Parts: sequence; C-alpha cells; structure tokens
Amino acid sequence: MSEPLYEYRDTPFRLLQLLEQRCREASQSQVGAGNRREWVGVAFRVGKETFLTSRSDVREVLNVIPTTRVPGASDWIRGLANLRSQLIPVIDLARFVGAGEHEISGKERMLVVNHDKIPVALIVDEVFGFRRFSDSELAKGKVANTDYQVEPYVLGTCQRDDNHWSVLGLRKLVESPQFMQSSAASVN
Repeated sequence: MSEPLYEYRDTPFRLLQLLEQRCREASQSQVGAGNRREWVGVAFRVGKETFLTSRSDVREVLNVIPTTRVPGASDWIRGLANLRSQLIPVIDLARFVGAGEHEISGKERMLVVNHDKIPVALIVDEVFGFRRFSDSELAKGKVANTDYQVEPYVLGTCQRDDNHWSVLGLRKLVESPQFMQSSAASVN
C-alpha cells in the first residue's frame, strides 16, 4: 500500500516526485490493460427516448434562457436568444423530430451545437452527462428503433446490456435541408 500524500505537505519537491511516480504507474497499468479505444458522448432525453451525441458536437450545456419569438418561423423554432452578446437561434428538438409537446419539468437544457458557421442551441428535455463506450459497444451506421424522425441524423447506435441509444450527429442535423427550411410557409 502506498504512503499517504498528506505526510509530504511540508516537502513539496518530494510530494511532486511521488505524484509523478504514481501517475507513471497508473499510465503503465492502463497500457497493460490493452489499447482499448473509447468513444465519449453526451446523453440526453427528447420525449421518452434517450439519445447520444459526440462530445465534440456540443460546445456547452446551459439552462434554458429566455427567447424572443420570430414571426413566420416554424413552430419548432423557439426563437432567438442573446448568448454572451451573440444572437443565437433556439430550436425545440422535440418538435423538430416529431416528439410533439414536452412537459415543462425544470430539467430542460440547451445543447449549444459546436459548429463554426451555424450557431444554434437545441432544447432537450434532460441531459444526463457524459457516457463512455468502448469501440465494441459502438455500431456505426446502425439505427435503433425510434418513434421520432431522426433517421437522417443517426450516425449509429451504442449498446450496453439491454440499452440501445441512437447516436445523433448534431452537425449533420443542423446542416440538413429540413433544418435549413425554417419558415412556417415552407412546412407542409
């Protein structure tokens, strides 16, 4: 058993040496466990279904902030919000994918999409945080059963035990022609 680090609080150089040694040992034990690659996603709920998106597709997660409605916009566009002095469209993802109205529970969050040219925030019903999956749990191109209109944006699925999550490509979603058609007149 290794010695407690607090015993070295009066000898900072020795403390740093011990920390370095422990980091090297931990690194070696991970290499010994195999070079297992992992995929990290953000888990969130829309309606009654849980989805994942790549950690790199999400710039930040925020509480829902006030929006100003845009006349003539589709019903899935909640409005415009002022996010750190930048106007950003806010989209109700449940309405966009056909999940209908969602109950106000106080758990709603905004996922700000990490896209250089299309600044947008998506309102989801709940965010569960990061989930880590090994490559063997990720099936690219496979679509899980869903009642919502997400198939064009699904990059694959992750499976663990009896749970299956569709992996949504948020960049793919915001670049899609369906997403770019935002006027109420263009919606049938």
